[in-house]
Formats: sequence, C-alpha cells, structure tokens
Amino acid sequence: MILDVAEKPRQRKRPHRIRGIEKYSIAKTGASVTQKDIARLAGVSLTTVYNAMHARELVHPETIVLIESLMREYDYQPNGIARAMVRGKTEIIGIVVRKIGIRFYSDIVSSIENSINAAGYNCIICQHLDDPIKEDRELRMMRERRVDGLIVRASGRREQAELYQQLSRANIPFVLVDRMMPGLEGHFVGNDGFKDSLEITEYLIRKGHNRIATLVWSETSQKMGVKYDGYCHALKRNGIELDQRLVKMCATEYDSGRKETLDLMSLSPQDRPTAILSLNDTSVLGVIQGLLDLGISIPDDVAVACIGGHITESLEALSRLRLTSAYVPCETIGREAARMLLSQIEGSGWQKGPILCPSQIRVGNSA
Repeated sequence: MILDVAEKPRQRKRPHRIRGIEKYSIAKTGASVTQKDIARLAGVSLTTVYNAMHARELVHPETIVLIESLMREYDYQPNGIARAMVRGKTEIIGIVVRKIGIRFYSDIVSSIENSINAAGYNCIICQHLDDPIKEDRELRMMRERRVDGLIVRASGRREQAELYQQLSRANIPFVLVDRMMPGLEGHFVGNDGFKDSLEITEYLIRKGHNRIATLVWSETSQKMGVKYDGYCHALKRNGIELDQRLVKMCATEYDSGRKETLDLMSLSPQDRPTAILSLNDTSVLGVIQGLLDLGISIPDDVAVACIGGHITESLEALSRLRLTSAYVPCETIGREAARMLLSQIEGSGWQKGPILCPSQIRVGNSA
C-alpha cells in the first residue's frame, strides 16, 4: 500500500499511439471499460486505480489526475453490482406506491427520496396501480436486485398480508405507508384515517349539516376501511342515523366522484345531501365536477370537504375554491418512513410503529 503513494504512471515511448490502439480495441469489442483497462492505459497497477477512487491519500496527485482523465475519456462506470457483492449492500432503496401521478403519493415519494439521498442511498421507484399481481411483480424485482430495503404502499385490493410476512421472515427491512397490514403494525407509518375522518365529519356537523354523504372504496372484501369507520362513528356520536343512500361505493380511487355525485343529487330534495365528504384528493375533483355540471353552488347549495387537501393550491389558482380538508402531512410521513427504514438497515435500534403523523383541519371556502 505504501508503494501506491510513490507510484506514478510509467513512461512509454509512444503513449498516444498505444492509447489509441487500446481505445480502438475497447470500442471495437463493445465491452464496458473496466478498472483493469484504466490501469493498463495509465500504466499503473489495478490497486492504484482502486485507491485513486476510494483512498486518494495513498496515490500520487499526478496519478489521480491521469486516472480521472482516462475515466472521463473512456466513460468508465463503476460496477455497482460487483461492489455490492463485496460490501453486501447496494445502497439502493425500493419505493412502491399506488400511482405516482397522484399528488398525495408523489409528495410522500419526494419526501422519502430527499431523506434517503441525504443518507447516501439511491431509490428505485415503481407503481402497482392497485393491482396485487403487479405489486407482487414489483416487489420480486426489487428483491432480485438486492435493494437494501423497501418502502411500500400496499394495494387496497390485497386481502392477505402474506406477501409482507415473507419480507419479515426473510429479515428484509421494509416500511408500510398509508395502509397498515394485519400483524405488521410495527412497520407502519401514516396518518390516522379514523381520526381524520371523524374530525372532518364532525366539523361539517358543527356547521349545521346532518345529511353528509361520503364516497368510499372497498379496502378489502371484509370492510370499508378505517376512514369509513370514522365517518360512521362521528354520525353516531352526534345522534345522526346513518343513511346508506348517502354512502357511495366507487369502483376505483382514481376516476371516481362525478358519477357518484350525480347519483346523490338525483335523490329527492329532502333526501339529497347538503355536504359531501370525499375520503381522498382524487375523487373530490369528481365531486366538484359533478356539482358544477348540475349548476350547484359550492358551498351555498352543497358543502364539499375531503381528507388529504394536497390539490388545494391548484384548485384555488383555477377557480378560487379552497378545499376544507383534514390535511395529511405527506412530508412528515415520508421523512418518518425513511427514518424507520434506515434505522432497520443500519441496525440502530429502530422504533417500531405504528407511527401516526397527526393531520390538521384546514378550513377553506368549500364548506
């Protein structure tokens, strides 16, 4: 190792000609340039090239300059797979969410990536579009690439936790965001959907509404989900009987809202709702569109509220409509998910969940 400090590139009689031959040879084979190629071109040992990249204090400054110039000239890219095999780490984190184009999830992913990058890791980001088969395929791909850990929003159509129990049994670090799976509460980071739904429903009740409709989608075949439970509990606690005609089951989370709103407003005047609660940011757009199509004023005729609230800025810029919402702190969720995962990876005594990041009621002019 001490010899590396003094080792300078050996002088050749015809360096340009030799280098040109080497360059043509490498280009002709179509193979990627390796550290061995760089060492041969620079006229130094393979150990010197390695040290120039990872232990610069052991290499002569002139040698470092030459090696780096050759790496740029020949577009040398380190072999991350080989390095991972030696170190036992890829320094890559896998992130899988429902749909990246949904603002709620893109905000969480952005926060996760910022925290992960700051810790020296990179990310692979995928979406499963709420398809359990695609979800399984994405996780399998991540495991094949030996990611150091996973942060996942499980599909709402996945009824069993076996896929994630396998991760636990294999000692693969992972965190679940936004949806908790049975028996894996310790891996969960998200908002308290029950509490958020309860509080936003009670806000509407305090504003004088007792016919509050809600849009839901089935989290599993057995139940409607914790947000729906919060809505029901708020009605019961305030002496309001649940009217199933005001509960609309959406086919999907992404393209719903408008049709369900038209159905609600087709009820007789005494039966139709005076307020509509959307349980996410996406379907609330459909609610607003349906009401506007019918010429119904918001909030004078029908109040609108949601859980999430991350599209308020865009709506206000277009229509001056500010959503009343239970605002979910996506940045905090992403940061806490990254912190939990990194503590698992680095063995620093991770704090088990569930970690529930508190939301807050933000009052707009839609309710």
